[in-house]
Amino acid sequence: MVSIIVIICILLLLGVTFIHGYKDEDISVISNSIVNTNVTLAEEEKKINYESQGDSTDSIEFLCWDEINNDVFPRETEAEVEDIYTGKKFKIIRTMGDNHADCETITEDDTKVMKEIFGGFNWSKRPIVLHIGGKNYAASMSGMPHAGVDSAPAFAVVGGLSGGYGYGQNLDTIKNNNMDGVFDVHFINSRRHMEGGISDTVDMEHQKNIDIIRSYVR
Repeated sequence: MVSIIVIICILLLLGVTFIHGYKDEDISVISNSIVNTNVTLAEEEKKINYESQGDSTDSIEFLCWDEINNDVFPRETEAEVEDIYTGKKFKIIRTMGDNHADCETITEDDTKVMKEIFGGFNWSKRPIVLHIGGKNYAASMSGMPHAGVDSAPAFAVVGGLSGGYGYGQNLDTIKNNNMDGVFDVHFINSRRHMEGGISDTVDMEHQKNIDIIRSYVR
């Protein structure tokens, strides 16, 4: 009788050890996955949410600026921005830009969503998917409207241009959207403007954001 009790105790002890070991191993795998990819649990969930909407990297086109500029996103074209990290969306119009797309929000509501995404207007850059004509394109945008005054006529020479641009031509063409000026949207191999001693080089931070889309959306 004593032998049977001893055997039962040993089996129970082995079972607890096995279960405990399995849980530790499982936690270790999850932890290593997060550390190795630098992706938080919330971001992992966003991947799943994005995929469940029927979108994937297979449905997102990674095109160079030369392909985008005149054929896909010419001036006066409307598009919808989707922020990769939050899933929030707002509508924009490309109004100008040669080396990249200079854009404006369409309405005050669009501007409100943009500010929610960026935490207000600032020069930070975020990976986005641009929805145009039923297709999806990888891009990156900055959150600072610049070179404009909403209350002044478009293309008039005025002072107090947004983004610290001072005195010059007003690039704000969409009025009453609660935003002064234009913001930048970049694609693969698009470049900065030549201004303030900065050459028209490829902005590597924007390019990195486009690469993030490849790994972020499954």
